[in-house]
Amino acid sequence: RAYLYSGKAEQALPLLEHCFAAYPERSDYAQALARTQLALGLADEAEETLGIVPSSVQAHVTLARGHLQHRQRGVAARAAPTAPPRNHRARRRGRR
Repeated sequence: RAYLYSGKAEQALPLLEHCFAAYPERSDYAQALARTQLALGLADEAEETLGIVPSSVQAHVTLARGHLQHRQRGVAARAAPTAPPRNHRARRRGRR
């Protein structure tokens, strides 16, 4: 978790993969692994990670999926070209 929280996702990934493989019932490991995978741009792998968590922890998975979707939207928004800001006050006065 120290690697994850310090922004060292590449170092965290193999450790989290090992922890999750050893304890797949641990939703916190699944969520940490999925967040790390997403941070590295591995969205498909993150979705797969959350898909193999046992059904007894589906409430946690639902929360994690919501978090992933939110993060994916943010990544997509940052990657998309942005339009120059509009001057809304000038538009109301009939100017642009």
